[in-house]
Amino acid sequence: MPPMSDCRCAFDKNPHLISSETNRSALDRHVLSVGAAQRRAKAQEVEAEMDMACERAAIGSGLRGASRDAWTRQTWDRYVAEAVNQSRAHGAELQTLWRDAAYLDRLAGAL
Repeated sequence: MPPMSDCRCAFDKNPHLISSETNRSALDRHVLSVGAAQRRAKAQEVEAEMDMACERAAIGSGLRGASRDAWTRQTWDRYVAEAVNQSRAHGAELQTLWRDAAYLDRLAGAL
């Protein structure tokens, strides 16, 4: 079996295929920023789903549309109990998403 080509001849014939350092760092910065934004968006989506689950647990089917100012102690207890359950279920995922987003932002800023 012949060895694989390292494709250097293609770059020799077409030097525009090799991006300049400036273009490469701009692209990398953009890719990193997009990755950070995607992770933040996913984290916000998970947080919104968690909040909806907590509200469903708190008010059930009885008090649709009721303001949180009108909630009773028992309603808040159900909300907090579900928040603890949601935190156990999604806390590690959220922590990872927020940490990764911050890390990618720092990397993009360093380029």
